[in-house]
Amino acid sequence: MKEIKLFTIKETSCYGEEPTTTSCCAPETINESTCCSSPEVTVEKPEQKQFNLDLPVAIIGAGPVGLAAAAHLTIQKVPFIVFESGENVGHNILKWQHVQLFSPWQYDIDKAARQLLEETDWESPQDNILPTGKELVDQYLVPLSTLPVLKEAIRYNSKVISISRQQNDKMKSLHREKQPFEIYVERNHEIEIVEARAIIDATGTWGNPNPSTSN
Repeated sequence: MKEIKLFTIKETSCYGEEPTTTSCCAPETINESTCCSSPEVTVEKPEQKQFNLDLPVAIIGAGPVGLAAAAHLTIQKVPFIVFESGENVGHNILKWQHVQLFSPWQYDIDKAARQLLEETDWESPQDNILPTGKELVDQYLVPLSTLPVLKEAIRYNSKVISISRQQNDKMKSLHREKQPFEIYVERNHEIEIVEARAIIDATGTWGNPNPSTSN
């Protein structure tokens, strides 16, 4: 009869020792510092720097709200740029220029804008009079827009067609908040890309009406 030999395979620890309750390979003692655990790997991510704070704030629309925002930024000494799709300030207002506003002048003129205008020879309208759309443009928006600090920052016939974050798209958003805005502006049938630190949308609803069934 052929002799059958039985062999016993002895488990050993990481260092060739028999496992015990205190062995480094014992399940109840395995932790991050034991020889059987996987080494801890630390991946250092490249530091993302904040975008240039000297970039301007972009204001879209040179109507009452857009120019008021420009006036506030002027007083706070924050650089800005204004994009107006029309040929002049208050472009949409002039489409209903014959209509009288329901608010008198005292509620139509922004405080910061008034502060800048009163430093010139501008004559303030009477507070209790209801202006028409044309009067609002001629007596308020035009004088405000011709102030040197605003005049040099307004770009007419400049239509904003798209806004995104630099080096970001629908599939990439890591550190999105640290990237400047990229504004695609159409002017004279050419596309220009302008960087900005923030955006103020003052386009209003006249050229972008809500659906008739919306609230």
